[in-house]
Amino acid sequence: SGNNIWQNGNKLFTYSIGTSGSTLPSEYNSPYATPVVSTTSRGAIRTAAIDNLLQQEYQNLLDQTFTRNLRESIEASSAFKDAFSTSAITTLFPGDIGYLPPAPYTAPVEGNQGNDPARSLGQQFKAMIKTMQARQDLGLRRQTFFVNYGGWDHHDEVINSMDRMVNVVNRCLISYWQALGEIGLQEKVTLYTASDFARTLTSNGAGSDHAWGGNMFVLGGSVNGGRVYGSFPDVALSGSSVVTSRGATLPALSVDEYFAELALWLGVSPGELPSVLPRIQTFYSPGGAAPVGFMQA
Repeated sequence: SGNNIWQNGNKLFTYSIGTSGSTLPSEYNSPYATPVVSTTSRGAIRTAAIDNLLQQEYQNLLDQTFTRNLRESIEASSAFKDAFSTSAITTLFPGDIGYLPPAPYTAPVEGNQGNDPARSLGQQFKAMIKTMQARQDLGLRRQTFFVNYGGWDHHDEVINSMDRMVNVVNRCLISYWQALGEIGLQEKVTLYTASDFARTLTSNGAGSDHAWGGNMFVLGGSVNGGRVYGSFPDVALSGSSVVTSRGATLPALSVDEYFAELALWLGVSPGELPSVLPRIQTFYSPGGAAPVGFMQA
């Protein structure tokens, strides 16, 4: 899903993969890694050039750091590729041959899976599930994942766009939940959504514009589900929740409380929350009851 800052810390950084697993330079094959051997002269030239870079001894600190990081990245990609390739699940995701969505959802007919609008997101979820399944081979005790599905800035055609995009999300989540059950991790994995902002309650003539807050959802076996947390806004244009003439509502919960709940579930101690979320004490006093209550203790 591309680079992001959510998973970066002082000691750990993100590791990007594609829907087929780890990514290496195109047509690259070397003792440092074990992808399919290139049979083209261009691949041989590219492999030799990269290997030459990796085998040089540099005096410049930046050159040394770049070479070390590139070598470690290729070695990590090789190890990830081996673990990912042995991971196998039977649950079908959008884009898979033979995938059929449950009623009442629809998808392209058999043989046309490549045109399924849910294919990209579905295959991201599938790669995530396969990586979870390979966690022991990778030597990972705890994993975090970031998947992306953009295009929600509906300044026009909001009804048709929402109908199409919610269909995509729902179908992907159904396969994701089934696959979590297949690998026995429904109780140990929590999915949550995050977005930049919400929408105005008033129309701009074709859709809606930028506002504050937003509606998030959380899915997992450790979630106190089936409930709405926070105060549901009064959506009348003259209602108490609306604070601008364009129909922007004031959020009832802060994003700090939302993420504090998830951080506590992940193992962050209450005393460490201010280090993770510097503004948390404005909304919540660490050490008391859960900030929101949507996660099981």
